[in-house]
Amino acid sequence: MKLNMPYLIVGIICLIIGIVLCILNQKISAGSIASFILAIIVIIKGLGLR
Repeated sequence: MKLNMPYLIVGIICLIIGIVLCILNQKISAGSIASFILAIIVIIKGLGLR
């Protein structure tokens, strides 16, 4: 299994941004959901699963 580090780093950054948006807004917004979806897609690509 070959890891693609740039994708993993971007995915983790998107995950952190989504969590921070949820904490700052005290609710789940469309931006935070989009950030979580993007993070999941990028992490899967980084792990080489797709």
